[in-house]
Amino acid sequence: MKKLLAKLQTGSSVIVFDDAEAAGIKNLYKEPNIKNAIEFDLSHILGEDQWYYVVPVGDQKIKMMDSYLSEDLNGIGLDTINEDSALQVRALYLVSGEEKYFTKITSRLLPKSSKYISIGETPSLVEQKSAITVTGQLDAYWSGSWLYFKKFAYVQTMFPGMNEFYREATERETNLFLSCSLFELKSEMSSDMIGNRNRRMIAAIIDSKSADLEDPDMREKYLDYAKTYNLDLEIED
Repeated sequence: MKKLLAKLQTGSSVIVFDDAEAAGIKNLYKEPNIKNAIEFDLSHILGEDQWYYVVPVGDQKIKMMDSYLSEDLNGIGLDTINEDSALQVRALYLVSGEEKYFTKITSRLLPKSSKYISIGETPSLVEQKSAITVTGQLDAYWSGSWLYFKKFAYVQTMFPGMNEFYREATERETNLFLSCSLFELKSEMSSDMIGNRNRRMIAAIIDSKSADLEDPDMREKYLDYAKTYNLDLEIED
């Protein structure tokens, strides 16, 4: 049986529909096409039909997924939360066996309170106070062992521990950059001293075909450019 649940800002989950198929959600969520998925690397721009993936194991899996994998909800339903509960919902997720389909809830899915005319046997005025738009749009997909996603900014807030994958992905690039023979680092300097913004810049430099740090002519251009900033550099040969 498929269930639709909501993850609240508090980190706890509540049941929205205990039987999602009976509630009409049956065909809203579809398994994504993941055949072209690539290992998470922020320096790689995804194609339209591509997804990133990470494979959390051990403590990483516990930190990221345990709150979604637990089935112990003690019968708590969304109807037990107050009328403003829509504003507390961080994500909706459909549970189908080991698979889970996630939609991050942002302001675009929270229509403002409004009144509208319902057309039936007789027109009636209906007031909508608190609601969530359900589109079936997937922001993440858990296959049972692999997590697939498109936007790091979304999953970063949905899955505790995603920043560790981000750091691992950029650590390799940062160390590759710092090992370039163009530089001689001070003994106290290490990749731990490089922040996220500079890590993204390093990734862009490594990916750029016009920024070959091993090219002697290119090195001269970099050095001449650096000198214009009067930086505290010691330049030898």
